[in-house]
Amino acid sequence: CALPIKMKIKIVILLISLLSTYSLTAQKAVRKNIKQGNRSYNEQKYEQASQKYEEAIKINPNAPEANYNLGNTYYRQKEWDKSIEQQQHYQLLEKDNGQQVAASWHNIGNALLQKKELKQSMEAYKMALRINPEDDEARYNLAVVQKMINDEEQEQDQEQDQQKDQQQDDQPDSADQPQTHNKKAED
Repeated sequence: CALPIKMKIKIVILLISLLSTYSLTAQKAVRKNIKQGNRSYNEQKYEQASQKYEEAIKINPNAPEANYNLGNTYYRQKEWDKSIEQQQHYQLLEKDNGQQVAASWHNIGNALLQKKELKQSMEAYKMALRINPEDDEARYNLAVVQKMINDEEQEQDQEQDQQKDQQQDDQPDSADQPQTHNKKAED
Protein backbone atom coordinates (compact mmCIF):
# COMPACT_ATOMS: atom_id res chain seq x y z
CA CYS A 1 0.00 0.00 0.00
CA ALA A 2 1.79 3.08 -1.25
CA LEU A 3 1.15 6.45 0.34
CA PRO A 4 0.36 9.35 -1.90
CA ILE A 5 3.23 11.85 -2.45
CA LYS A 6 1.45 14.60 -0.51
CA MET A 7 1.13 12.31 2.50
CA LYS A 8 4.83 11.35 2.34
CA ILE A 9 5.81 15.03 2.22
CA LYS A 10 3.63 15.79 5.23
CA ILE A 11 5.21 12.92 7.19
CA VAL A 12 8.72 14.09 6.33
CA ILE A 13 7.87 17.67 7.36
CA LEU A 14 6.36 16.39 10.60
CA LEU A 15 9.48 14.32 11.37
CA ILE A 16 11.78 17.26 10.62
CA SER A 17 9.80 19.56 12.87
CA LEU A 18 9.79 16.98 15.68
CA LEU A 19 13.56 16.50 15.39
CA SER A 20 14.09 20.27 15.31
CA THR A 21 11.97 20.69 18.42
CA TYR A 22 13.88 17.92 20.18
CA SER A 23 17.21 19.43 19.12
CA LEU A 24 16.21 22.88 20.39
CA THR A 25 14.99 21.41 23.66
CA ALA A 26 18.24 19.47 24.08
CA GLN A 27 20.31 22.59 23.34
CA LYS A 28 18.33 24.56 25.90
CA ALA A 29 18.89 21.82 28.49
CA VAL A 30 22.63 21.83 27.78
CA ARG A 31 22.78 25.64 28.13
CA LYS A 32 20.75 25.51 31.34
CA ASN A 33 23.04 22.88 32.88
CA ILE A 34 26.16 24.81 31.88
CA LYS A 35 24.76 28.03 33.39
CA GLN A 36 23.87 26.23 36.61
CA GLY A 37 27.30 24.60 36.64
CA ASN A 38 28.96 27.98 36.14
CA ARG A 39 26.95 29.46 39.00
CA SER A 40 27.96 26.60 41.31
CA TYR A 41 31.60 26.87 40.17
CA ASN A 42 31.66 30.60 40.92
CA GLU A 43 30.23 29.85 44.36
CA GLN A 44 33.03 27.28 44.82
CA LYS A 45 30.52 24.43 44.97
CA TYR A 46 32.62 22.24 42.74
CA GLU A 47 30.79 18.96 43.32
CA GLN A 48 27.49 20.55 42.24
CA ALA A 49 29.20 22.22 39.29
CA SER A 50 30.68 18.94 38.07
CA GLN A 51 27.26 17.27 38.29
CA LYS A 52 25.71 19.98 36.11
CA TYR A 53 28.50 19.83 33.54
CA GLU A 54 28.21 16.03 33.47
CA GLU A 55 24.45 16.35 32.87
CA ALA A 56 25.12 18.70 29.97
CA ILE A 57 27.65 16.24 28.54
CA LYS A 58 25.15 13.37 28.82
CA ILE A 59 22.79 15.35 26.61
CA ASN A 60 25.52 16.53 24.24
CA PRO A 61 28.89 14.79 24.63
CA ASN A 62 30.39 17.23 22.12
CA ALA A 63 29.56 20.40 24.05
CA PRO A 64 32.99 22.07 24.26
CA GLU A 65 32.15 24.50 27.07
CA ALA A 66 30.77 21.77 29.32
CA ASN A 67 33.85 19.58 28.73
CA TYR A 68 36.30 22.44 29.36
CA ASN A 69 34.49 23.57 32.50
CA LEU A 70 34.26 20.02 33.81
CA GLY A 71 38.05 19.72 33.46
CA ASN A 72 38.49 22.93 35.46
CA THR A 73 36.07 21.67 38.10
CA TYR A 74 38.00 18.41 38.47
CA TYR A 75 41.15 20.49 38.93
CA ARG A 76 39.51 22.49 41.74
CA GLN A 77 38.56 19.18 43.37
CA LYS A 78 42.21 18.08 43.15
CA GLU A 79 41.31 15.26 40.76
CA TRP A 80 44.37 15.83 38.60
CA ASP A 81 44.06 12.78 36.33
CA LYS A 82 40.39 13.42 35.62
CA SER A 83 41.15 17.07 34.94
CA ILE A 84 43.88 16.18 32.44
CA GLU A 85 41.70 13.60 30.72
CA GLN A 86 38.78 16.03 30.46
CA GLN A 87 40.98 18.80 29.06
CA GLN A 88 42.40 16.40 26.48
CA HIS A 89 38.86 15.44 25.48
CA TYR A 90 37.96 19.12 25.18
CA GLN A 91 40.94 19.65 22.86
CA LEU A 92 39.58 16.98 20.53
CA LEU A 93 36.26 18.84 20.35
CA GLU A 94 37.42 22.43 20.03
CA LYS A 95 38.38 23.33 16.49
CA ASP A 96 37.73 27.07 16.33
CA ASN A 97 38.95 28.72 19.52
CA GLY A 98 42.76 28.58 19.67
CA GLN A 99 42.87 30.76 22.78
CA GLN A 100 40.74 28.25 24.69
CA VAL A 101 42.86 25.34 23.45
CA ALA A 102 45.94 27.19 24.71
CA ALA A 103 44.19 27.75 28.04
CA SER A 104 43.41 24.04 28.13
CA TRP A 105 47.11 23.19 27.64
CA HIS A 106 47.92 25.66 30.40
CA ASN A 107 45.44 23.87 32.69
CA ILE A 108 46.96 20.49 31.81
CA GLY A 109 50.36 21.92 32.72
CA ASN A 110 48.98 23.02 36.09
CA ALA A 111 47.52 19.58 36.82
CA LEU A 112 50.76 17.85 35.82
CA LEU A 113 52.69 20.24 38.05
CA GLN A 114 50.41 19.30 40.96
CA LYS A 115 51.25 15.66 40.24
CA LYS A 116 54.98 16.57 40.29
CA GLU A 117 55.33 15.42 36.67
CA LEU A 118 57.64 18.30 35.88
CA LYS A 119 58.86 17.43 32.40
CA GLN A 120 55.33 16.72 31.12
CA SER A 121 54.14 19.92 32.78
CA MET A 122 56.90 21.85 31.02
CA GLU A 123 55.79 20.40 27.66
CA ALA A 124 52.17 21.36 28.30
CA TYR A 125 53.16 24.96 29.05
CA LYS A 126 55.26 25.00 25.88
CA MET A 127 52.21 23.85 23.89
CA ALA A 128 50.13 26.62 25.45
CA LEU A 129 52.75 29.17 24.45
CA ARG A 130 53.04 27.81 20.90
CA ILE A 131 49.33 28.43 20.45
CA ASN A 132 49.18 31.66 22.46
CA PRO A 133 52.57 33.34 22.82
CA GLU A 134 50.89 36.16 24.78
CA ASP A 135 50.04 33.90 27.76
CA ASP A 136 52.23 35.47 30.43
CA GLU A 137 51.00 33.09 33.13
CA ALA A 138 52.03 30.06 31.06
CA ARG A 139 55.41 31.72 30.42
CA TYR A 140 55.87 32.33 34.16
CA ASN A 141 54.78 28.76 35.03
CA LEU A 142 57.15 27.39 32.39
CA ALA A 143 60.05 29.33 33.94
CA VAL A 144 59.12 28.04 37.42
CA VAL A 145 58.96 24.42 36.20
CA GLN A 146 62.24 24.74 34.34
CA LYS A 147 63.88 26.07 37.53
CA MET A 148 62.36 23.19 39.52
CA ILE A 149 63.74 20.68 36.99
CA ASN A 150 67.14 22.36 37.08
CA ASP A 151 67.17 22.41 40.90
CA GLU A 152 66.15 18.75 40.97
CA GLU A 153 68.93 17.80 38.55
CA GLN A 154 71.51 19.75 40.59
CA GLU A 155 70.31 18.05 43.76
CA GLN A 156 70.68 14.64 42.11
CA ASP A 157 74.18 15.54 40.95
CA GLN A 158 75.12 16.60 44.48
CA GLU A 159 73.72 13.36 45.90
CA GLN A 160 75.73 11.34 43.38
CA ASP A 161 78.86 13.29 44.25
CA GLN A 162 78.24 12.67 47.95
CA GLN A 163 77.77 8.94 47.31
CA LYS A 164 81.03 8.79 45.38
CA ASP A 165 82.80 10.67 48.17
CA GLN A 166 81.31 8.28 50.73
CA GLN A 167 82.43 5.26 48.73
CA GLN A 168 85.93 6.67 48.50
CA ASP A 169 85.93 7.36 52.25
CA ASP A 170 84.88 3.76 52.91
CA GLN A 171 87.82 2.39 50.89
CA PRO A 172 91.11 3.14 52.57
CA ASP A 173 93.68 4.96 50.52
CA SER A 174 97.13 3.47 50.14
CA ALA A 175 98.41 6.36 52.24
CA ASP A 176 96.07 5.26 55.00
CA GLN A 177 97.31 1.65 54.86
CA PRO A 178 99.55 0.60 57.72
CA GLN A 179 103.05 0.05 56.51
CA THR A 180 104.49 -3.38 57.06
CA HIS A 181 108.14 -4.15 56.98
CA ASN A 182 109.18 -7.52 55.86
CA LYS A 183 112.36 -8.46 57.53
CA LYS A 184 114.51 -10.82 55.69
CA ALA A 185 115.56 -13.74 57.68
CA GLU A 186 119.21 -13.49 58.31
CA ASP A 187 121.20 -16.51 57.55
